[in-house]
Amino acid sequence: MKKIYISVLIMFLLIIPLSVEAESSLTIECNSGNNIAGQTLTCKIKSSGDTAYNKLEGNIEVPSNTNVTFKANSGINGSISNNKLTITSTSNIDTEDLGTLQIIFASNTTGDNTIKLSNVKLFNNDEEVDRANDVSTIVNVKSTINTLSSLTLDDCNNCSLSPAFREDLTIYVVNTTSSQITFNAKANGNATVTGAGTKTLTNNSETFRITVTSEAGDSRVYSITVKRNLEKSSDNALKDLSIDKGDLELKESNGITSYNAIVDSDEVTITATANDNKATITGAGKKTLDYGKNEFTIIVTAEDGTSRSYLVVINRTDNRNANAYLKDLTINGEDIDFEKDIIEYEYFVGDDITELDIEAIPELDSSTVEIEGNKDFVDGENIVTITVKAEDGSEKIYTIVVIKGEVVKTDIYLDDLQIEGYDISFKQDNFDYTITIHDENILDITAIFDEDKYTVEIIGNEDLKDGSIIKIIVTDEDGNSSIYKIKIQKEASREITKTEDINYIPVIMSSALGLLVVLNAVQIVKKVRNK
Repeated sequence: MKKIYISVLIMFLLIIPLSVEAESSLTIECNSGNNIAGQTLTCKIKSSGDTAYNKLEGNIEVPSNTNVTFKANSGINGSISNNKLTITSTSNIDTEDLGTLQIIFASNTTGDNTIKLSNVKLFNNDEEVDRANDVSTIVNVKSTINTLSSLTLDDCNNCSLSPAFREDLTIYVVNTTSSQITFNAKANGNATVTGAGTKTLTNNSETFRITVTSEAGDSRVYSITVKRNLEKSSDNALKDLSIDKGDLELKESNGITSYNAIVDSDEVTITATANDNKATITGAGKKTLDYGKNEFTIIVTAEDGTSRSYLVVINRTDNRNANAYLKDLTINGEDIDFEKDIIEYEYFVGDDITELDIEAIPELDSSTVEIEGNKDFVDGENIVTITVKAEDGSEKIYTIVVIKGEVVKTDIYLDDLQIEGYDISFKQDNFDYTITIHDENILDITAIFDEDKYTVEIIGNEDLKDGSIIKIIVTDEDGNSSIYKIKIQKEASREITKTEDINYIPVIMSSALGLLVVLNAVQIVKKVRNK
């Protein structure tokens, strides 16, 4: 009977499942390719097994300073807090793909690194129903570190880096008297170094570059400029100085040494050659010349930095024309008795005139003409200027005084007009006169008129020049005026109209004496014939 009980017990135990020993299976599958520190790595978490559950909990183990988050698949919620992974669902989780781990390794991470999910428990309505196996994977991470841990110098007569070495400084200067130098460079992490080693110095200043390349392929360049402190030349003199158009002449003036030349050209090329081929020259080359004096400074700088200046003075001859006269001037197609030496004219217009049709022709085609003020005339006097500019820049200005709205009467006359020392042959109805005077600056003018009917004003009778115009304005009691104008000429070649005080006594006496001589000669001839 005892044997029967034992057999039944064994069969009962075989029928009851041992659920606490059963385990579901998890896997971690990370993406392939280059895993670089600082960049995101994705790993999928997959589940397999027959256990029904709606919650999973487990521990995530990653390298220190690694940032890890979890993104659950659709229909599932998941998160990581304090390296603990929790996945939940409102219904049983029956999908194989639970979600994705997103992992970012610290920048100093390198080599093989383990990602592990451990102590995984499965729950169904908060009751633990199963456990999953621990699972892990190994990821090789490539470092982005590309700095030097040290940089030292040898074989350069106790030279040193300036400034002192630091991993984050990439530009240095070295002063040495040696003809060679050795760079000893060591990189951080598994980065590689190129450009170090022993270098031969062939120039006074040379720059060497040491490149550090990280496992991820990022490069950093350290630049070291090596300067050789050799004795430098102080020769800052010129061996030759010349121009391509003419010859330079050495001159001394007020303690200043200069090289001078006169040329007839708008440009010149200065050539300078230094005594020492290590010296540098500035200021030479092709130069544009203005008319007259042009100064250029040639600077020679020696190898040691000292300099000397040479002054080159080039005078460009000015053969441009200086004629700034007008050849002709017409207003509204009318002849205004233009003379090139008369620079001021007067012109009357009606109330409806706002500008003039002026044709001003220069004597030379090379001159230019500019007219200003010939618009928007107002009542009274308006000044129009005609500027003639000659080729050499000199200019002459002609003026037209435009009188708008002023009525000039022809029946308002002077009784007489006299100028002391000059005869103008005055006529009442002649309003324009021209006289040639000596070098007076003012004339003694007498205007005779009916004082009960008129008033007289004399304008322009001061500081007289060739071309000046004197105006005698006669105004009646109603305000109407007439204007007599006297144009002044002051050239010695013109015929002087002033009456001269001639002493006729010597002329009369000479004539009488000559007559007596003739009569006496006649009497002598008669006597000879009678004999």
